[in-house]
Amino acid sequence: MIPNINKIDFSGIQLLKPQAYPKFTIIYGQGGTGKTTIASHSEAPVIIPIGRETGHEAFSNAGIPCFSRPEGMKAIDFVFGAVAKLLKTDHTRKTAVFDNLGCYREAV
Repeated sequence: MIPNINKIDFSGIQLLKPQAYPKFTIIYGQGGTGKTTIASHSEAPVIIPIGRETGHEAFSNAGIPCFSRPEGMKAIDFVFGAVAKLLKTDHTRKTAVFDNLGCYREAV
């Protein structure tokens, strides 16, 4: 039996305050189709190359910051290090582009 809605006491209910959650977009597709190029047009991007992607020099030359992985560093350590640096440093970047999460398909 459904109670009469007019008799329910709503005085103790607190409304949630609006929160600014990060927005996520995943662009997935065949290599070489322009996924990173599209993502580079996001607001104030920084590129974190993860996999075997190439061509990031073009983005750097266009003024888009791009992390580079030190020789011999494991990709997963590099990703966590890049994210930590973004979180702990003052910067004007608003979009992190993780280039090729597909190489971590199981983790994603």
